[in-house]
Amino acid sequence: MSGSRITFLQGQAGQGAALARIAARVRARGARCVASDGVAAGASRASAEEGALLLREVVRMTAAASATRNYLHGEMESAGNTLHLVYGDGRELEPARSLAGAGHLTLLITTAETEPAENLYTVRLPRCADAVRVVLETVVLQELVARLSAEGGVPIESFVFANDDTKEGGLDMSDFEVAASTPSG
Repeated sequence: MSGSRITFLQGQAGQGAALARIAARVRARGARCVASDGVAAGASRASAEEGALLLREVVRMTAAASATRNYLHGEMESAGNTLHLVYGDGRELEPARSLAGAGHLTLLITTAETEPAENLYTVRLPRCADAVRVVLETVVLQELVARLSAEGGVPIESFVFANDDTKEGGLDMSDFEVAASTPSG
């Protein structure tokens, strides 16, 4: 599977469509992954944590977020049928290339220039303040999660467990659809 890259959110016409194309390319293979690893440093660790939560909560995929150095220290060794979400511009670039080179589905969210590679999908963000970057990374994640959710047949607003103490003001059960614990398919 050939990788691809886009430059995102730099005032270009069609940027939303370009992001949707990347998500669509990752969709089918990503939905067959058994887990997801999010890898980041600095402020992007918030995005990795948010991505892991969204993948668990919406897609119902086992997911974890790790600091880059922790991931490199040993967690990376268990890479298997895993969707890898790598956020960053520094030390994160090499593991993204390495994972993709080993045949692993890898989405790199970065501000760095990168070369296309097999199994490596890159979303290039503009250089911006860390707080803005985390928002942009989250937009990318939301698009990906929506696609993976659709591929797996899991309605976004469905849930398995109704915990009324995790939502502001509690739960109104009429607002949600209780679903099976495993995606259809």
